[in-house]
Amino acid sequence: MDIRKIVGMTLLLLMLAPGATAAHKSGKLSGTWIATVSFEGTNFKVLENFTRDGRTTVLLPFGPPFQFETRVGGLGEWRKRAPEGADRKNEENQFDVTLYFFDTQDVGTFLQRSRIKYTLSDDSKHLSGPFKYQVLDLDGNIVFSGDGFVDATPLEVVPLE
Repeated sequence: MDIRKIVGMTLLLLMLAPGATAAHKSGKLSGTWIATVSFEGTNFKVLENFTRDGRTTVLLPFGPPFQFETRVGGLGEWRKRAPEGADRKNEENQFDVTLYFFDTQDVGTFLQRSRIKYTLSDDSKHLSGPFKYQVLDLDGNIVFSGDGFVDATPLEVVPLE
């Protein structure tokens, strides 16, 4: 598999899944989500956790198409999107997310960055949006990039009966 496709898929996974519990009312995302990332004709699942203080962590799957990957996840930040112009209602449920991943353990390798624009449904049960991933060299220059789409649903506490 082409290294660009592998890197792109990994970045997409990291960006993909945000979490929300009562997020619509509070304007914040928090909790764990399961997301489907669609990228270059491929779909895969990731887990993403959002903390109340604006942090996010993504866990990537093992196995195809990632069987040769050394990454297990990424770290990032999220924030509520600032309303702009007259269309404020459509922007009040939108969030910006940026995730970062290392390509390998080697300190001289590329850094991957994924940027997502999420929209949370009014009932806080669906999170989706487009993303763009970028592979950066050691000087911060974009080596290559791609885009895709993420679609997520929250995971909830299931009490042991």
